[in-house]
Amino acid sequence: MNVKTLSYAVSIVLACILFVACEDDDKKVLTFTPSKVEVEVGKTATVNVGKGIVPYTANPADKTIATATVDKSTVTITGVKEGTTTITVTDKEKTSGKISVTVKKAVSLTFDKPAPEATVGATVDVKVSGGVAPYTVETKDATIATAVVAQDKITITGVKVGKTDIVVYDKDKKNSGTISVTIK
Repeated sequence: MNVKTLSYAVSIVLACILFVACEDDDKKVLTFTPSKVEVEVGKTATVNVGKGIVPYTANPADKTIATATVDKSTVTITGVKEGTTTITVTDKEKTSGKISVTVKKAVSLTFDKPAPEATVGATVDVKVSGGVAPYTVETKDATIATAVVAQDKITITGVKVGKTDIVVYDKDKKNSGTISVTIK
């Protein structure tokens, strides 16, 4: 094989290597799980970033609608007011991608008796509305009152004299509300 032919073959191999290397650079994009976020005003949602190099930065297009912070590969998005925006995430090598964000009005749970009173040993029923069933309850001080939930009815039982809060959550704990109970 002569030098000219060898030189031509080496040039073709190098061109192929450069073409493949450039093709890999063109395909480098950040990935997001999830890629679109719906969050309520005052609530947060998290997005995991993939295929990039830490550290990441997150820059909302409209900070009056949503804000964002980054911890390692997790972006935490906080809803500020209703609307839509995008958050641009950039990695150490300046590779970036966008997360679509929709901020919705907060849905709070409401109660027909938000501050019920009962006596020790007695029960009081409170009806919950809003959010998505099934509901769960969490009593802040079960030595004062206990609570159980059946469908949309919360039954509170007085245990001892005092005041406590009962937090009610809807499905997946996306919405909550607080009942302030007084036991006499």
